[in-house]
Amino acid sequence: MKEKLVSIIIPIYNVSEYLDACVQSACDQSYSNLEIILVNDGSTDDCPLKCEKWAKRDGRIRVIHKNNGGLSDARNAGLDVVKGEYIYFLDGDDTIKPELVETVVSYMDEGEDMVSFRYDKIYPEGNRQTMTSQIGGFDLSDSEQRISFLFQILLPYHIGWEAWSNIYSRKIIERYHIRFVDNKKIFAEDLYFSLVYCAHAKHIRSIPESLYNYMQRSNSIMGRNKNKLNIGRLNELGKAALEHFQKFEECNVLVKRFPAIHYMILDSSIMSLVHKENFRQMIFDDIADLTFFRKQLFSLHKFREDLCLFFSGSQAEERINIVRYLANGNYVELRIRNHLTYRFSDVIDRNAPSMKKINKHYKKIAKQDKRIFFIGAEDFGNVGDYQINESLVAFLHKTLPEYKIYEVSATNWKLNKPFLKKYIRKRDLIILTGGGNFGNIYPVASKIKEEVIQLWKNNCKIVFPQTIFYTNDAEGKEAISADQKLYTRAHNIVLFTRDYSSYIFAQGHFSCESYLVPDIVLSSDYFQGKERKPQILMCFRKDKEKVLTDEERCKLERMCADSDVSVEYTDLQLDCHYDRKNQRQIIDQKINLWRESSLVVTDRLHGMIFAAITGTPCVAFGNFNHKVRETYEWIQYLPYIKYAENVDEAKTYIPELLKMENCFYNNGPLRGYFEKFAELIKKNVEK
Repeated sequence: MKEKLVSIIIPIYNVSEYLDACVQSACDQSYSNLEIILVNDGSTDDCPLKCEKWAKRDGRIRVIHKNNGGLSDARNAGLDVVKGEYIYFLDGDDTIKPELVETVVSYMDEGEDMVSFRYDKIYPEGNRQTMTSQIGGFDLSDSEQRISFLFQILLPYHIGWEAWSNIYSRKIIERYHIRFVDNKKIFAEDLYFSLVYCAHAKHIRSIPESLYNYMQRSNSIMGRNKNKLNIGRLNELGKAALEHFQKFEECNVLVKRFPAIHYMILDSSIMSLVHKENFRQMIFDDIADLTFFRKQLFSLHKFREDLCLFFSGSQAEERINIVRYLANGNYVELRIRNHLTYRFSDVIDRNAPSMKKINKHYKKIAKQDKRIFFIGAEDFGNVGDYQINESLVAFLHKTLPEYKIYEVSATNWKLNKPFLKKYIRKRDLIILTGGGNFGNIYPVASKIKEEVIQLWKNNCKIVFPQTIFYTNDAEGKEAISADQKLYTRAHNIVLFTRDYSSYIFAQGHFSCESYLVPDIVLSSDYFQGKERKPQILMCFRKDKEKVLTDEERCKLERMCADSDVSVEYTDLQLDCHYDRKNQRQIIDQKINLWRESSLVVTDRLHGMIFAAITGTPCVAFGNFNHKVRETYEWIQYLPYIKYAENVDEAKTYIPELLKMENCFYNNGPLRGYFEKFAELIKKNVEK
């Protein structure tokens, strides 16, 4: 089948320094059927000359020279002449990865109307940051699904709305005459384009691949706008979007519910000002068309349900209070209303229209007798934490088979808290997740534990095996002091630690029961019969916990490359998050990498544990605390797992481990600890 033509539109204005790299990245695409349209927007440097040179070099390139009209006008000039079935926009000072077009077209050919992908922010010093997004497919075939998508995905920026982070269908763009609005009059012209495009799209896909290099420069358009208020220009964006919706009957629902859409466009800018005493006047001074602003925002109270698609009920009420203040200027009334909103936030959140589904769920489970609430299940993109979730639930099912387990993930904690406060009974068992998040390094997990312990003082609360670690600074000492008070005053809490240092710390600082057991993942066992490839798998940290230097890692890589086997790279930290229902698939994909490798070299704790449970030879290095080294002490009886203090020591292990065959995980020496763990859980439940 012949490849469909894809048009890449590149607006260009005085970016001579970056232009060659940008155009080269478009020409280097693995997908060849392209037309590349260079739109010279009245550049005063040598960009016009460079554009012509590129057109002579590659026959797929066309050049448009025009007077300066701004970014939107340049993109529109490209849209007026495109011939491709799919359209992609690339900024003239950025670059794209070679597989971008081929990757996204494969999804478009399957029937998607828009494909969104992730991108890397590239900083001047060379650091790279991959931006996260919500992965999956979105069906916008009816008006309610479209509203939900706009409020829960697009407007909150759970997928990128920049023109260069999506590929579009020319058919939809032409049918509804979608163009960019003047970026001199409005702010975030890309948001406008994506918003009106998604008003007509039926199927949208967000994929995990990071395909765009977004160069961070202080003189970029976004950089220049960073410190501007922009509420007036965002108000104009909303006005332009409404004008577009009003032209098409299929957008009637969006027109009727537009006040909530308009507020969502403005929300972050408004909320960034509310701490300022004169924020009402600041907003009004920035807006040219106050009539449109007042008409949309002052009817917002009719659209609480739409706001609750993104905000909790109390958060939505807070925003309505602010809008009332913008209307009447009564600051005393705003303070009183917000005080009442905060005080009765649980009642407001439980009774919010969008919370009906959650409330129905908890009413249903209220009929169950023996219940376990597993609160704080990690869903932040770490595969080791995902496996902890899986192993924890499996262990509970085996230990307390008569109990029903209900999970509340870390990201859903705030949303579910008002209902849990109402429906959790004194006899319910509460489980807090295991891992390495006890201390002051990961504040979200620590905050959840703190709130659970304070809310359900009389319930039996069990913290699954944790590593305890506080930084040796003022912040760490303050956190230790706070946790000492919390765990000393707490009733009915049992703390399990997974390494000796954490156990000694708990014994010395907390008065609650504490015990030492292995990491819960070591109670798992994976089928180990898969044939191994002649491959070394390298899995290293890139975060604040790493201790291996770049030089040491390079030395390791050269060492492995000299072993006459291929070297593959992976990481257990993902650039995107997966909810609990999709975690099993991600775990299996990673576990299979371990099962088919001849050797794993890692400084990740669960990189070593995955090697143990899959019978894969492994050299493990430590991280910035004791957890890898002391977890190794549990499994040092396994001949195929070695802990190296340094790269030179690893050098002695690698040849030996590569020769090992038929390695199998035997958790017999650990079984007694897990049996004691199960007995302690049963004992505390009975008590």
